[in-house]
Amino acid sequence: MIKLTRKKRPRELTDEKPLKEALLEMSHGKLQRKFRNLLEDCMANNTYAAIKATNMLNDECYHYIKNFFISKNEWTSVLDEIEIELKKIALKLVSFFEADADTQSHHKEAAS
Repeated sequence: MIKLTRKKRPRELTDEKPLKEALLEMSHGKLQRKFRNLLEDCMANNTYAAIKATNMLNDECYHYIKNFFISKNEWTSVLDEIEIELKKIALKLVSFFEADADTQSHHKEAAS
């Protein structure tokens, strides 16, 4: 999976500091703005939006931060709307094993 580059990540969320520690140190308003800006950068009107949306929605940091906001009752309707838009344009990831199973079932159906 392609990770957000250091350039695109907020300075506080780089690998130099554990994510949990960074979340606890930042003000929630500042963190929410940075997070929203990252999500908005993945929306359909931006370059490589489908790839960015796919990577974002499948990134473990995304899920950690989302769950953090939910646990603090700070996951807003705006963030929810952005997530819905990203899900609409995100590519469906298929593992090698899923693809192989689909191929085998199609061959069995064709042989019948």
